Amino acid sequence: MGLWMLDGRWRMLDVARSRAIRWSVPILFVLQFFLLSVRGSDSPGVMARQLGPQFRTQSSGRFTVISDSDVGSVQDTLKLAESTFGRVEAFAKTITATTRTPGDTMTVVLFDGWSGYEAFARGKGFVVSEAVPGFFDEAANRCYLFNYANAEIIRRKREELSVARKEVFPAPYDANNPERVRRLARIREIEGQLEAHLELVSATVVRHEIAHQVLWNLGLQRADQSQRRWLKEGLAMQFETMDLANRYRLADWRTIDWQAGKMTLRDIVGDAARIGPGAANPQQAYAASWGLVRYLIRKKPKELAAYIRESGSWEKDQADCVRGFEEAFGKIDKAFERVCREDVTTKE
Repeated sequence: MGLWMLDGRWRMLDVARSRAIRWSVPILFVLQFFLLSVRGSDSPGVMARQLGPQFRTQSSGRFTVISDSDVGSVQDTLKLAESTFGRVEAFAKTITATTRTPGDTMTVVLFDGWSGYEAFARGKGFVVSEAVPGFFDEAANRCYLFNYANAEIIRRKREELSVARKEVFPAPYDANNPERVRRLARIREIEGQLEAHLELVSATVVRHEIAHQVLWNLGLQRADQSQRRWLKEGLAMQFETMDLANRYRLADWRTIDWQAGKMTLRDIVGDAARIGPGAANPQQAYAASWGLVRYLIRKKPKELAAYIRESGSWEKDQADCVRGFEEAFGKIDKAFERVCREDVTTKE
């Protein structure tokens, strides 16, 4: 997942570095999560006990959440997970993709505090940033999340709101007082920013990672397709927002300077390193992957279903990846790219 954070204007920026582990986390606390990440656990109940007495399990039809968060946060996570499952299942039917039935409930671990999540994620070997509060671990078949409502940037904005409200509300209402009107407008602005940012993270991180988990459990994301990173990420991005047109990815798609030749769909298909941590332009690479998959869903659904089913283990380099794509969908030349770009730009 691309790494995101916000500056004073709440823009999305790529983050190339991660924080060091906070010294406030006790050594034994870190060791506990490291051991868990290495040996895993047999069941959600076992893992909950290993994580600590504050962790409890709650389940829905298809998911179990292990968490030390409040009941409301856990219920929201379960609802989001079930909704995502329904949308992925409906997508599979749309393209007539063969799916398998998940054997057990899918497990999501939701950490209420940053220190616990950070220690655990580092023990798993994942790059850690508050701006990317979650990941899906294929090996464990578990999704790990941090309750982003407790992120530092959210706390700061809530503190701003608290100060602003104290400055405004003790005084009697006066519609003719320009300073009061200005402050009320500022409160509403901060509230809108907060809501928009929480939705952004919920879409591009939480729904995204749960989508990976659902795709994996339905057999639509495979371990032997590691070189098809564009496909894995492109599929997960189809379920980030409730509307069909993913406004976040579409906005990034429209910033790509295709004429400059620095990014082509052929490169995205052929080189998995173009997407993810360390990539030169991860936001645009993710958007290109999203757009390509969106186009294939519309124009070549049967071919896409077959491509998802087949093994990609034989693809070792860029030439293999391009050949595998072209065997499924036809030449990925300038003509293909032009049609794809026009379709995504005009249809979304």
